[in-house]
Amino acid sequence: MRARATLLGLCAVLAAGAAWAQTPVEMKPGLWEMRILKMEQDGKDMLAQMRQAVAGIPPEQRKKMGMAGDGITSRICFSAAMVKEENWLAGQNAHKPDCAPPKISRSSDSLATFEVTCKDMTSKGVYVVTSDQVNLKTDTVMTAGGGKHTMTQESQMKFIGSDCGDIKPLDQMVKEMQAGAAGPQGKPPKK
Repeated sequence: MRARATLLGLCAVLAAGAAWAQTPVEMKPGLWEMRILKMEQDGKDMLAQMRQAVAGIPPEQRKKMGMAGDGITSRICFSAAMVKEENWLAGQNAHKPDCAPPKISRSSDSLATFEVTCKDMTSKGVYVVTSDQVNLKTDTVMTAGGGKHTMTQESQMKFIGSDCGDIKPLDQMVKEMQAGAAGPQGKPPKK
């Protein structure tokens, strides 16, 4: 169970990183493959732990989640609405009282930096977009359980094609997760 919780936490970081990567620069809608090049938490390499956590997930479930067998490569679908809107992430965070809208600074059409500040997390990063590729580096500081934790991640995304197949767009997955967390008719789930 702990491995699954670790994996879900890492997936949340990956999804957030992917969302930040697409925000202010030109990207194509469709299927992108994301590969984690480096992931450290509190100075410890997390890639081996991630691979181990993924090994416990049945292959069919990994495929549904867009994950390759190695656990460090995943496929993400970006909808046309996501890549069209300059800053859709800020709109989502406007409804969260503990997060400020992301600060994004564009040096050129292909290079940008960002900073996101929430009550228990601050994340800073830089990304470079070239034609069909995005390189992303992020540094995140989180406070949890009375302690401070740092996470460093480097990843690379490559455009696969405009057809996402059976992988749902990231914005649709987020909406479904939020609706599921709220339960039926927006009520919290029963315990």
